[in-house]
Amino acid sequence: MRYLVGVAIVVLLSIAAALWLLSARTQGGVQCPDRVVMLRGRGNEPIECVCLDGALATCFAPGP
Repeated sequence: MRYLVGVAIVVLLSIAAALWLLSARTQGGVQCPDRVVMLRGRGNEPIECVCLDGALATCFAPGP
């Protein structure tokens, strides 16, 4: 019985650590105060990004 409890605790801690790592990785340091934000991309060119629910959803070259 102790073995099963120990295994259950290890599994739960592993799942919690994995979720924490995934959530830390997805934040990416980009703040989304509005639905559309302008950022600097690779090569320092401007890119336009769309945010959904405060998270970065997609980015593309700005234009009409």
